[in-house]
Amino acid sequence: MGAHLRRLRTTRLMNKRVAFAAQFINLSLFGAFAICDLSACGRSPSQAEMASHFREGGGPDWLFVSGGHINFDANRASLLREWLIAHDTDWKSASLSDFDPAKTQLLTDNCAVEIDGDRIVVSFERDKKDTDSTIYVQRRLSPSERSFWNTNIEQIKMQPLGNLSH
Repeated sequence: MGAHLRRLRTTRLMNKRVAFAAQFINLSLFGAFAICDLSACGRSPSQAEMASHFREGGGPDWLFVSGGHINFDANRASLLREWLIAHDTDWKSASLSDFDPAKTQLLTDNCAVEIDGDRIVVSFERDKKDTDSTIYVQRRLSPSERSFWNTNIEQIKMQPLGNLSH
């Protein structure tokens, strides 16, 4: 009877370990799916998805500068959003860590844009009611695309100092 009792205890212990391992695996898979859902599993947004986020307008439209930000007008914001919509290819996944406060950054209504030399990083909320739905994408800029962004940024910087806000 003693050997049978030991086997029964061992079997119960093994069943508990197996159940724990199965539960751990299920939670791990759930976590992976949740993370995958939050980061869109590396999937870049489609042109339609980007267009739906960038077409709306409504401000604020800011260029961040040392000590505050410069407001820029709705026409310039629209021009920048249209560029983002028109250039819907070659976007790769990015993350919050790809944003660097020391780089040139713009905020236009519902997205943040960072220009870093020949790279642009963009973030926006897939679901505006859910701050955990932030999408981060990046792509390389051609020389003409860099020129577009640099020209627009320089023109924004020429706004009267009265538009400088803190």
